Amino acid sequence: MTELNKDDLILLLDSYKNMVGSNTVLLEQQKTLLIDHEKIIDKQSEIIDKIITESSTRKNDIQNIKVEVIKGFGSIKHELYIVYAALAVFGISLVSLLITTLDKWKILENIAKNLGVL
Repeated sequence: MTELNKDDLILLLDSYKNMVGSNTVLLEQQKTLLIDHEKIIDKQSEIIDKIITESSTRKNDIQNIKVEVIKGFGSIKHELYIVYAALAVFGISLVSLLITTLDKWKILENIAKNLGVL
């Protein structure tokens, strides 16, 4: 084995010093990357929270719309029943008016006589 002289030791120490300096720079860069990574994770958490809140709000909005549609359908259904009842009353009134008019002028009796029913 060869002995190290003074110049070799100085070169070895300079190399070690440079390696320590490089490792220090790498360590600082890793710290910066970790800090940036934590910021990204925090930002992602905020975005996820916003998405969850917004989707929950949208779900509630959709549920409210469904309820309003169902209420609206029920209201329309009741209005249709009212219209049917009004039409039935109108129809019955019209038939009664027709019978009363025909009876007043004795038209039904004349028709019945002509047919031979009476």
